[in-house]
Amino acid sequence: MTSFTQVEEEEDEVAGWKQVLSRVDAVQQSQEKFQVTVFEMGQHLHTIQKEHKSMAWKWMSYFWKQNIKFTPSPPDSPEA
Repeated sequence: MTSFTQVEEEEDEVAGWKQVLSRVDAVQQSQEKFQVTVFEMGQHLHTIQKEHKSMAWKWMSYFWKQNIKFTPSPPDSPEA
């Protein structure tokens, strides 16, 4: 037969383990959210890089059609 003290100790231990498991679960969920966020950021960056190349080509085509030419800045100018 178990004593009242043993029952209390076991209940305290169970409560402690439940708290630990709850924290582990919270950390896992946080890590999953972080991984999803990083993945989504990577997808956005990839899209931006693809669009950047496309937009650069469109602008260069536009300038060429408008006969706009760019000359390099002199070496000692602030724009160089």
